[in-house]
Amino acid sequence: MKRIYSDYQSLAADPDIVAMYIASTDSLYVENSKPCLENGKHVASETPLGVNAEPAKILMALAQGLIGEVQTVKAHFSTFG
Repeated sequence: MKRIYSDYQSLAADPDIVAMYIASTDSLYVENSKPCLENGKHVASETPLGVNAEPAKILMALAQGLIGEVQTVKAHFSTFG
């Protein structure tokens, strides 16, 4: 069944979704990751968890005791010309 979500909070609340890949900017990462963790999703980040250590501390504290897990995925894209 095809599903369409009007916002990421609805997607995060879907019990059939087990993991979320967050590719938002650093400034929105906590805001976008929080509902995912609160709904027990595993979270993978395309970017650093924030512009300094504070956002990472917030997310790690939120993940403590929850089902979800936070991972950072570092990808390098190079263009050779």
